[in-house]
Amino acid sequence: SYTIGKPMRALADAADDVTKNMNKRKIIPDFSYRKDEIGDLSRSLSRMTISLYNRIDNIEKFSADVAHELRNPLTSLRSAIEAFPIIKKESERVKLIKIIQNDIDRIDRLISDISETSKLDAALVFEEKNIMDICEVLDNLITLENIRKQSHPINLKINHEGHKLYALINVHRITQVFSNLFDNARSFSKRGSEILV
Repeated sequence: SYTIGKPMRALADAADDVTKNMNKRKIIPDFSYRKDEIGDLSRSLSRMTISLYNRIDNIEKFSADVAHELRNPLTSLRSAIEAFPIIKKESERVKLIKIIQNDIDRIDRLISDISETSKLDAALVFEEKNIMDICEVLDNLITLENIRKQSHPINLKINHEGHKLYALINVHRITQVFSNLFDNARSFSKRGSEILV
């Protein structure tokens, strides 16, 4: 009862507290020193709780960023609309209309970006991830990049000196990120120059 029931009850109570009081950031009891199923459960619950809190923080930050980005064109729109009845010259009114149209386009683009970001965030949560050596992934990618871009001979090197860098990743996404970075680096580099990773 003491070695199994009590820690199980403590973990269950902590999980309930997290569910009921998200704002208080409850900490899961640490039984990670144990080499049994209780230790495994403690570690899993701790990782899950940290991940949950990180997602809440990211959502709050994203919401604040969205509010800030929307406020700028809305402020500009309000100023233009308030000025419109006062201005009598047709040329000045045409300028205001262009400003209003531009701000509406900005808001429309922001809404599209928000929608795409939300879809991507949801997709990333459910994507399959594996523990992989990022250095090995980059070695393979760089070999392919140098073959693919022979017409733009920039040397891609990886300087990891035999080190391993393991991470829980989706290999397709991380490859896409680095391919984009390499393309950007090429576009700002002279032919024959070196990109060092």
